[in-house]
Amino acid sequence: MFLISCMRVIYYRRNTYEGYNVFEGAFSECFYVPEEKIVLVKERIGSFGTPYYTITNRKEILEEAEAIAKGKAPFVKNVNFYDVEEFDYDSLKLRRLIQATKKKNQLEKMVISGFKDLLKQIE
Repeated sequence: MFLISCMRVIYYRRNTYEGYNVFEGAFSECFYVPEEKIVLVKERIGSFGTPYYTITNRKEILEEAEAIAKGKAPFVKNVNFYDVEEFDYDSLKLRRLIQATKKKNQLEKMVISGFKDLLKQIE
């Protein structure tokens, strides 16, 4: 019999908005992985923005995620937290996803830097 090692994951939605216009904020689906101290994020800016996928270990986001994991959603001005769920997920798949997301972010930074350098040539 083959046993799968699992890691705990806390899923939640995080929406930010400006004033009363909920259509101009950022809409995020977050997956907090306490064992790795990271949050995987699918985020869309505005109601019709294209979603992008990233990973973060920013202190303020980790503090929010840790509080949510403890059942105490923090108060953050102009931010709503909801649809919190906890589940176990295959740790090998999760670690592969984390590594792939980190590589994607590194490549994206190289592409952006390359385009900026290229655009400087026409300034």
